[in-house]
Amino acid sequence: MNAMQAAFAALALLLCTGALAWVLGPLRDARRGAAHAVALALPLAAVALYLTLGSPRVLEAQSQAAAHPQTPADLQGMVRRLEARLQADPADVEGWFMLARSHQVLEQWELAAAAYRRALALAPDDADLLADLADALGVVAQGELAGEPTALLQRAVLAAPAHPKAQLLLATAEFRQGRVAQARERWQLVVQTAPAESPAARIARDSLEKLAPPALPASALR
Repeated sequence: MNAMQAAFAALALLLCTGALAWVLGPLRDARRGAAHAVALALPLAAVALYLTLGSPRVLEAQSQAAAHPQTPADLQGMVRRLEARLQADPADVEGWFMLARSHQVLEQWELAAAAYRRALALAPDDADLLADLADALGVVAQGELAGEPTALLQRAVLAAPAHPKAQLLLATAEFRQGRVAQARERWQLVVQTAPAESPAARIARDSLEKLAPPALPASALR
């Protein structure tokens, strides 16, 4: 994973607006608004650097994001420039990745899925792209992960067994199918392998806590 992909991987879990949101429920308005503000700033700065330098750098992107106001209209303008660049260089996998994530931040999920497909065609074993395409397809299908999304996620964990997003989404799919033991194992794996304070680890811990049996009433313990 390069610097640009690392930044956007963090963004994907920060937003929690993908297929997981259909299971986890809506975020509080304030938290969602703050997350969206950060999410918008990071892609805009990264896209600007990408269009200028051809290789965005995370620290510079964050610095530029903090220095200038960001709006969806700004990102739409960057998207149009990025699309023009990709017409001239359709083999640019990082460009397709950037375009997909920009559409994702704008909640244009069908366009995001299409861009992820173009990126994945150029890098078919990239676990991030596999998980991101599965996530986008799940959102388009209103949270349904059966079929192609699950197949993509299985490919992702074959390529990267501890991939947090792929494991979380597969756990979601298995839990819905009543395969609770398998889902529990995936959540436990994320807790064990992801940074303790990462969004992925917090989601996994919350999911495991909800699986815990309810405490017995005091009268039953006498």
